[in-house]
Amino acid sequence: RGSSRPNVFHFNAMLSACGRWKRLPLALSLLRCMREMQLKPDVFTFSSLVQTCAKEREGRMAISLFREMEQEGIAPNTVVYNNVLVACARAELFGQAIYFFWRMKEEGIPPDLVSYSAIISSLASRKDLSSALLVLKEIRGQGLRPDKLIYTNLLHAAQTSRRPHKAMEIYELMLDDGLEPDAVVFSCLIGAWGRVGDWRRAEET
Repeated sequence: RGSSRPNVFHFNAMLSACGRWKRLPLALSLLRCMREMQLKPDVFTFSSLVQTCAKEREGRMAISLFREMEQEGIAPNTVVYNNVLVACARAELFGQAIYFFWRMKEEGIPPDLVSYSAIISSLASRKDLSSALLVLKEIRGQGLRPDKLIYTNLLHAAQTSRRPHKAMEIYELMLDDGLEPDAVVFSCLIGAWGRVGDWRRAEET
């Protein structure tokens, strides 16, 4: 008769469910239970844990789990890095997000659109439009197609940085990529012109 003792696969399935339902305390309890049962967590275990942190905006806990994973000799992959990037961005730990993004690249792990979206969100929130645009250039150079969220974050950065002409350039790039503008996009454009007092251009937009 088979043993009813749970294994790593069972715990990972439960951790994945914790992520879907935003149950971080339960996820951490499951990790402790794994250790008590002398089951070794794997990269999927930590990926699920960090993803749950991201959904609950617990950036510092995500970083702590990332470091714990490394201490156990488990190499992070793209998914783990993406989860910690998103966790940091949502928790407004923008400097940490930037650190993990550049570290990811230094380790030879290629960013994907999730990675790029998280880092552009962080740079835009710091009003670092110039760096965010360099990342956009990198995305396009990789043959990837930026999504509407990336462009919206860039437009928001242009608005808060009082750079309406740059906002229009970003808008044109968005149209070139075949993306349809929505109310949020037009709000950013109007706001960008409004911040420099050019109400004529704001009304024309």
